Amino acid sequence: RTYPFSIYNLLICSSSINQTLDSPAKPISDLNLSTLRRILSDPDIKSWKCVSLFSFILENPSLFSFQPDLNTHSSLTLRVLSERKFSDAQRLLKPNILRFPFHAIASSVVNETGFEKKVVARFFNSMLMVYSNNGRFDEVVQVFEYMKNNEIKIDEKSLTLHLLNLKRCDQMELANGFFRLMVGSGLDVVTVYSLTV
Repeated sequence: RTYPFSIYNLLICSSSINQTLDSPAKPISDLNLSTLRRILSDPDIKSWKCVSLFSFILENPSLFSFQPDLNTHSSLTLRVLSERKFSDAQRLLKPNILRFPFHAIASSVVNETGFEKKVVARFFNSMLMVYSNNGRFDEVVQVFEYMKNNEIKIDEKSLTLHLLNLKRCDQMELANGFFRLMVGSGLDVVTVYSLTV
């Protein structure tokens, strides 16, 4: 079996994996979850390479003796968000959001250390958008309440885009209810634009 050169090269050159390889000629067969975590958190490896490796693993599950767990997924998403790569982060989030309950995802983020508050806020705002874009409107309310209760900064733009999604789906009753929730939260999240939605 041949592998994309960039993936093979990343595994061979990664200082995170070199110490654990039994057989440098077959780096993929030596890869395990803990080694993957070290690679994905290695600041010397560009995040786009990490995303490529991660995607390769997800797209080729038969090649690996493991699958990335929720914590590994969340950690990579936080890393990508720390570099402000929002569309990459939302692509990484989507499979988890559709597979795991909200509280499991929230717990996996809380367990990650070393990320600034603003990066954690980006994660939850991205989560809100992925739920909204996929019609998971009840979960949007859960994310909003969680962020409010845990004093995580809520991006007004995410909320306005959610209101637009509700309007686009002809869910005016839900849109009105969510707007009332925004107003009643006591947070400064209502903008002139959200008033016009």
